[in-house]
Amino acid sequence: MEDARDRDASTLQTNTVHQSLVRSPLFAGVEFGILLMEVGISVAFLFVANFSPAAILPCLLVGLGIHIPVQRLLRSDPQFLQVLAASFPHRTYYGPVSHVRVPVPKQRSCISAKT
Repeated sequence: MEDARDRDASTLQTNTVHQSLVRSPLFAGVEFGILLMEVGISVAFLFVANFSPAAILPCLLVGLGIHIPVQRLLRSDPQFLQVLAASFPHRTYYGPVSHVRVPVPKQRSCISAKT
C-alpha cells in the first residue's frame, strides 16, 4: 500500500495555467489603470491648452511617452506593476546609503529616551 502512495507522489501531474488567470487583462498593451492615467494626463493638457490644435501634438507625445515604456516593461516582466506597488510600504526601511562603502548614518530614535 505504501508503494502505491510513493509512486503517486513521485509522478505528480503538471498543469498549465492560462496567463489570463494570472495577470490582469491588457488594453492596448498596458493595464487599464495605466491607460486611464495616460488618457487623463493627455486630456488635462488639452484643457490647459484650451483645446487648441497646437496642443494635440504635445498631448500625443506625452501619452505615447508614458505608454511605450510601460508597454515594454510589462512585456519583459508581466508582474512589474504588482511588485512595484508591493514595494512602496517597504521603501522607508532601507537607509539613505548610496554605496556599500559609505558609512551608515547614526539612527535617531523618534521617541525620547530621557526620563
